[in-house]
Amino acid sequence: AHAGWRGVAAGVLDRTLDAMADLGAEAPTAVLGPCIHAPCYAFGEQDLDEVAAVLGDEVRGTTASGAPALDLPAAVRTALARRQVPLRTEPACTACGAATWYSHRARAEVGRMAHLTWIEP
Repeated sequence: AHAGWRGVAAGVLDRTLDAMADLGAEAPTAVLGPCIHAPCYAFGEQDLDEVAAVLGDEVRGTTASGAPALDLPAAVRTALARRQVPLRTEPACTACGAATWYSHRARAEVGRMAHLTWIEP
């Protein structure tokens, strides 16, 4: 599933896991691909309070300049931990990695990334 902060806070990961279970999936694992990280993700206090009310204060971070920030990887990790889903995280920050990754949030760029998923026997 692809989800930004609103989707994670609204439960898109739970709904995705429920749909997978309905299709017979057992013991799913998750991978969080490159995304924007807290040091680069200044976030409004009101929105941050809303996300923290759903997922806990672990989602609160600070930017490199000390402003309030959303820790999106922590939000995903928290949501998946509640369902006991193991998570592998790609450490790349799309905002910091301008040479490699697109970031609409950081640079108003439009670009596409692809992710592959497969079932191992």
